Amino acid sequence: FAVSGHLYLGFYEQTKDKSQLKDAKNLFSIAAKLFSEYYLQGEYNESLNYYQQLISDGILKSLVLSKADFKEKTELINLVERNASQHLIKAYHQKLRRSNSKNNAYIDQLNALKQEISYYQKLQKSDKKHEQKINAINNQITELTKKISLTEKNYALFNAANFDINDVLKTLDNDEQLLKYYVTDEHVFIVQIDKKDIAIKQITYNAAVK
Repeated sequence: FAVSGHLYLGFYEQTKDKSQLKDAKNLFSIAAKLFSEYYLQGEYNESLNYYQQLISDGILKSLVLSKADFKEKTELINLVERNASQHLIKAYHQKLRRSNSKNNAYIDQLNALKQEISYYQKLQKSDKKHEQKINAINNQITELTKKISLTEKNYALFNAANFDINDVLKTLDNDEQLLKYYVTDEHVFIVQIDKKDIAIKQITYNAAVK
């Protein structure tokens, strides 16, 4: 989906056909959700890094090229941030495995529990009887997190809840701005966030920075 999205972006830049830009954004959105739901269930590897960069670059570039409303910008940037955060957690888990063999079993259990809770959360959408099971799994995750935190003090903080840009907006005063830079393999983007709007700019090609 991400590769197809970039193809549609290329078509749009040649033809200026807005339907192709819309198709590109839809493909990147699907790719980001699939990345979060399936790819991040496995271990960190270089392929994960490649696809995460490809998806982030596509989403941000499509936002630069389109006149997205505030709601769409928020939804897509949340996808980028959540995938990036989970991707970093995977890399961090790999580091923990190398530094402390005792944590290997805990991380394996955590990964299994997260897959299990994801399954029951999907069932919960149509059948509310799984709430007790979900709570029990969450308790197991909390206990395992505490065990890892005995040797890795920042582990619980590093595995914090999903990023939501709306929570960031609540902390900003009317005259404050938040700037966030995204560096992908191809481009550098800057996202400017304030109470009223989110502005995304492509400030240079990454090759120029390198």
